[in-house]
Amino acid sequence: MQNLKTVVDDYLCPIKCLIDFAENFVVLTIARRVNYTCRIMAKKQTTIDDLAVMVQKGFRDVDHRFRDVDHRFQNLESQMVTKDMLKLVVESVDIIREDVRDIKITLGPLVRMVSALETDMQHLAIRVARLEQKSGFIKK
Repeated sequence: MQNLKTVVDDYLCPIKCLIDFAENFVVLTIARRVNYTCRIMAKKQTTIDDLAVMVQKGFRDVDHRFRDVDHRFQNLESQMVTKDMLKLVVESVDIIREDVRDIKITLGPLVRMVSALETDMQHLAIRVARLEQKSGFIKK
């Protein structure tokens, strides 16, 4: 079952990375907006309405980006392998492993038998060649 945990962790790692990316992205977006706001305020007198519009644009941009991230999460979730699917794969591999073991057990004696028959065939071929030479069917 340790293998199952490792496989599940491997599939969850991209999701964790995507969450970290989204959190960092939000912080950077807010920092950019504050920097942009400070630069505008230095150039001209900013009203509360201007600030409200800037904040609203920032939240709207973050909302759109979160929707994109949510869409990506949904795609990842649809492609993820579930524990039930992994359990079926593990069971199938176990069945195949047992079948291969049975085949090895069955083929072991057959391989030894074929090897013995090949040796007998070589000895018989040598004997037939000697007999043919002695009888005169084949010249030296």
